Amino acid sequence: MRKWFDPQYCRDKARWVLDKFTGDFELLDWASHLTELALVAQPGSHAARLLKARISRLRGEIPETIVLLEEIRQHRPEKFANEEEEKAWYFGHRMLGDLYLDEKPGEAVACYLEFRQSDEAGADTSYKMGKAYEALGDFPHAAACYEEVTAYERHPLYYEARDALNRVKRGAPM
Repeated sequence: MRKWFDPQYCRDKARWVLDKFTGDFELLDWASHLTELALVAQPGSHAARLLKARISRLRGEIPETIVLLEEIRQHRPEKFANEEEEKAWYFGHRMLGDLYLDEKPGEAVACYLEFRQSDEAGADTSYKMGKAYEALGDFPHAAACYEEVTAYERHPLYYEARDALNRVKRGAPM
């Protein structure tokens, strides 16, 4: 069977559908089917599980999305099989952090701290971490995160980060 079935094709095509998603839920069902096939062939694949989580998120199935992302979070391999699996592991943390940001800022911080270890993290991640730290009342850490964003004057979140930095400096015990 392995000779005629390519789980990489399933993941690539499902990713393509998700990247081009315009609200056509029939295509989303197709991507879901492809992702399920990939998971049957490679049940431990973080990349396939992340695709499944993205599909659940687009369908508005937030609890299911969180369960899938927590599965990724709890199963870090000692060595990633390939770059796709490593990226999926980190992006799963970013997505989970985004979902936790408003309701569970402590969990969001933990997720963003993990995501920051990837090459894909940047000022957006620092801004979100600042928001999470601020929600926790940890103003010194929030200020440090916001300061990282304000180092980039052309960044789209520059003004929000500057305002947030001023706000936490006023609220932070010095």
